[in-house]
Amino acid sequence: MNARREPGPGPFRDRAAAPAPVIEAAGLKKHFPIDTGVIAALVRRGPPRTVKAIDGVDVSVSSRSIFGLVGESGSGKSTLGMTLVRLHEPTAGSIFLSGEEVTHVHGDGLRRFRRRAQIIFQDPYGSLNPRLTVGDAVEEPLKIHGIGDRAERAVRVVESLERVSLQPRHFLHRYPHELSGGQRQRAVIARTLVLEPDFVVADEPISMLDVSIRAGILDLLETLSKDLGLGVLYVSHDISTVRYICDRVAIMYLGVFVEQGETGEVIDHPAHPYTQSLMAAVPLVDPTAGRKRVELPGEVPTPIDIPSGCRFRTRCPCVMDICSRVVPAWRDVGPGHRVACHLYQDATASSSGVPARGPGDRPFAHPPEAGDCREAG
Repeated sequence: MNARREPGPGPFRDRAAAPAPVIEAAGLKKHFPIDTGVIAALVRRGPPRTVKAIDGVDVSVSSRSIFGLVGESGSGKSTLGMTLVRLHEPTAGSIFLSGEEVTHVHGDGLRRFRRRAQIIFQDPYGSLNPRLTVGDAVEEPLKIHGIGDRAERAVRVVESLERVSLQPRHFLHRYPHELSGGQRQRAVIARTLVLEPDFVVADEPISMLDVSIRAGILDLLETLSKDLGLGVLYVSHDISTVRYICDRVAIMYLGVFVEQGETGEVIDHPAHPYTQSLMAAVPLVDPTAGRKRVELPGEVPTPIDIPSGCRFRTRCPCVMDICSRVVPAWRDVGPGHRVACHLYQDATASSSGVPARGPGDRPFAHPPEAGDCREAG
C-alpha cells in the first residue's frame, strides 16, 4: 500500500459530520477490450473497441454502514464491487482503503488488502467447494493467509459459524449439498468474516434464496455491519431490500451514478427520471392504490457505444437539447441528496429558489414526477 490520503469531502458525505470512509474510490473506471487478437487487429477499422462497464465513479463507504447500489442488469453494479476488491484491475482512477491507496498494490500488499476487503457472491452453492466440509471451507482463508496454528484456526472457525447462527456441532462436518440455500449463504458469510475484514461487497446475496429466508440474511448483514464495524456495499436490483437495510444508496445507469443520497430521501423523493421509473416499477402493497405508469422506450444502450452527453437521454421522457451535448453535473436537490440531471439547477440556484428547467428549457415549479415530461412536451 503506497500513498496515503486524508478523507476528502466527496459527493457521498456530509462534510461536517460523516465519519471517514473505510473504502473510497475516485474517478474509477473499468473498460474491457473486445477487439483482441491478431485477426481482430487485421479486420478492425478504427481504434480498438472497449466495453465501458464502469466509466468514472466516485464512491465512499463508511464503517458500520451499508451502502446500496441499484440499477438494471448490465449497469455495472457487480463490476464496480469486484473492482473495489481488486478482482478486476481498474483501468483508471484510485481506490483507498482506510486512507491508503491500494489501486496498484501487488504481491504481499495485495494479499494484505484482500484480507481486509472481502466479497459475498450471488450464488452460495457456486461459492463453496463441494469437496470441502463447511468447517474446512471457513478455515481455508486462514490457511491461505497463514493465520494461527491448527488450534487457533479451529477456534476462529467456531466463532465465525456462531456469528451467523450456524451451530458448529451441527454444521462443521456437513458438505454444501447437505445445506439449505439460506444455510449455504450463512456459511459463505462465515467464511468472509473469519478474516475479520473492514469492507465487504455483498453482491445480490439473497437473489438466489427463497423469499421466506431473505429477511433473516438481511437482518444478519445489518447486525454484523453494526456489531463488527463493517462497511458493506450492498448490490441489488430489489429496491425494497435496499430500503430495508441500507443507510445510503446510489442509482447506477450504464457505468455511472445518476443519483445518490440517504436511502429514504432517494426512494421517497426520486429526482432523476431513471430513478423515478425504477420506483414506479416497485409493486405496491395496496392493490387499489393508483400510480402513474412509466414506460421507458427502447433498451439500455450498449456500453460499447455510449450516447454523448447524458447517457439516459435516449430513453428519457424529459430529454432536452442540452442533454445530447453536455454531460450533466451533480446538483443538490435535498439534504444529502444529489442528482446528475440537466432538469435541476446547481446548488446555488436551488437554494435561491430558482426552479428547475423542463422540456425545451421551460422552468419546472417543482421537480417533475415520472411521466410528467412527455405530457408537458
